Amino acid sequence: MEDIYQGRTVIFSDLSYIVTDSRIEDDICQFRFNPQIMDYFGDRLLVGELTQLKTIISVEIIFYDDSDGIVLDNNGNPIQYTSSPHDLGHILDILYRGFVFSYAQCLLRLQPDSSFDFRNIFFHFSHPSSGSEK
Repeated sequence: MEDIYQGRTVIFSDLSYIVTDSRIEDDICQFRFNPQIMDYFGDRLLVGELTQLKTIISVEIIFYDDSDGIVLDNNGNPIQYTSSPHDLGHILDILYRGFVFSYAQCLLRLQPDSSFDFRNIFFHFSHPSSGSEK
């Protein structure tokens, strides 16, 4: 099993050049990544918060084409990832890379009435393992 602690960690503001349309509505924080996010992806992504107060319940990333349709894998399944909880945040296992998409919608489900702040999000991208691209 891959060591989650190896890789690259960045805060939300460091990705501002590839993030658009960020907002919070009804206890959901949402933003879009442009395709350059794939330069960061390895086999796993850990999304966490820099504060002791944990407001994120779960994380989901969905990939869309230029017609706003969900991108499908070779078996016709949507390419989307939902997190599993981890001591440091939320882990998403990245199974596919190298596919074409226009943007990736990231949804953070938040604790109700939380004082969530985009500046407190960090992303830890693991190194890709050899032969893992599908």
